[in-house]
Amino acid sequence: MKVLLPWLAVLAVVLLLDALHLGVLATAVAVTWLVYCVWTWVRPERATGPAEDPADPAARRVEAQYR
Repeated sequence: MKVLLPWLAVLAVVLLLDALHLGVLATAVAVTWLVYCVWTWVRPERATGPAEDPADPAARRVEAQYR
């Protein structure tokens, strides 16, 4: 249910705006939400290396070198 909450909130906002005859604004909200969702699905993942993982012993060695 937690995953569906943002989707349901956007749907409620779009339906409310449409009911208030603000179709252009409802369309803008829907398209913005769609673009945001597509961006979060297709954006490249961050590369995580040993220097970024504090639990990794190699990361601690790298950090110690720069102190």
